[in-house]
Amino acid sequence: MKPQEYAILIIGLGNPLMGDDGVGVAVIAELEAVKWPAGVFVMDGGTSAISCLSEISHAEVLIAVDAVRAE
Repeated sequence: MKPQEYAILIIGLGNPLMGDDGVGVAVIAELEAVKWPAGVFVMDGGTSAISCLSEISHAEVLIAVDAVRAE
């Protein structure tokens, strides 16, 4: 079976328990409520982008949503 191909993959990264680090996951929760055209996939990557490498490798365009607090 051929892996799913994505024209655009939007992935949110972060940990909601860590304050600002949860922004990526929160954005994805909102985006999942939107009806996207075929070829656009929205996914919660959680705290490990490495676990999402299969999906990332099948995306033509990747949009990653993440945040970090730098002081």
